[in-house]
Amino acid sequence: MQQQTTFRFAASGTTPARLEIFDLAGRRVAPIAEAIPADGIIRMIEWSRGDLADGVYFARLSAGDQVATRKPCCAAEIVQSRRVG
Repeated sequence: MQQQTTFRFAASGTTPARLEIFDLAGRRVAPIAEAIPADGIIRMIEWSRGDLADGVYFARLSAGDQVATRKPCCAAEIVQSRRVG
């Protein structure tokens, strides 16, 4: 399994966005990016899973009360773009 995943997204609104990774038990295993500007610009963020075991993980993009969750998030998966805000 590859060690790296690319996240592509755009956040808009008044609240900065946050991108996080969770395991199947709902535990946050990796904060990817905090305080992402909610300016509507499409961003690409690379994430290396490091020491995490092979498996299924969920990516959650949140901005204020808006939340988008994608699965599966494995090292070889790409999370499709989603506008939040």
